[in-house]
Amino acid sequence: MTTPLTAALPQGLSVRGLAREYHVDRARLAQAIATGELPAQRLGRRRFLVLRSDAEDWLRRFRVAPSARPADAPKPREVIARRLASIEAKVERVLIAEEARAARRMRGSPGGA
Repeated sequence: MTTPLTAALPQGLSVRGLAREYHVDRARLAQAIATGELPAQRLGRRRFLVLRSDAEDWLRRFRVAPSARPADAPKPREVIARRLASIEAKVERVLIAEEARAARRMRGSPGGA
């Protein structure tokens, strides 16, 4: 049996599919659907179907630029290296603090080792 919804499926995309195909952030698409800027049909509790024609109209109307990493943005490896260095520094501070606490406990305990 063909319903209007199933007939529209070849022309429709999920939010994830739309984001992949048009290189637009999924959060931006979800926001546009929530505000009514981008018409969508709800499929179940969490999924939406967006007609390709509606998506293309919305993209033209709002001139949404494809999401891309700016040229001056740090590369993922640089970000990971910085985060790792930050974590290592925190671990070092925690170890130093633990050693200091252990030393104070040893000095404060009667007959300490």
